Amino acid sequence: MDQRYTIKLPTEYKESPQKEDFEKELRDVQTHFDERVLQLEEGVITFVFLRGFYSQINRSTLVLGVFVSTLSDEILALSGKLGLRNVDDDNFSAETNILIQNESIDRLKTNEGVLVHLEIPTQGVSGNVVFEADEIEATFADVEYVKPSNEVSEIQQVDSEDSNAN
Repeated sequence: MDQRYTIKLPTEYKESPQKEDFEKELRDVQTHFDERVLQLEEGVITFVFLRGFYSQINRSTLVLGVFVSTLSDEILALSGKLGLRNVDDDNFSAETNILIQNESIDRLKTNEGVLVHLEIPTQGVSGNVVFEADEIEATFADVEYVKPSNEVSEIQQVDSEDSNAN
């Protein structure tokens, strides 16, 4: 049986003046997840890259993606190193440290995901570019998370190449 994932908005999106726009985007992302069979590894937190918008002026990529938990534990916060690689261009590199706290994710349960927009410094791109899910491979490494008991745990993470939502 195919695993289904429930995607939710971060708390600050729910309180934003653009709340309606975020809710529409969430519906679109949930539909996207529901229509695809994603084979996510059990017992990890995976970043699913959906789309990226590179800005030449900012020299960064605004990324739309989802952190999905397949851990048996609930998560109050998570951190790690997010890396992006263009499958067709070895010069492209984007990497940033991520910290998502309880105020954003509330409690992330097993097979739930949280929709995020991240601005990531990027090298090796010229001009304004839109990246689709099949062009970018994401890795989420050095992952730590906080359980409801306030215990901090680390997990071994693998490349999430097969988790891109294309």
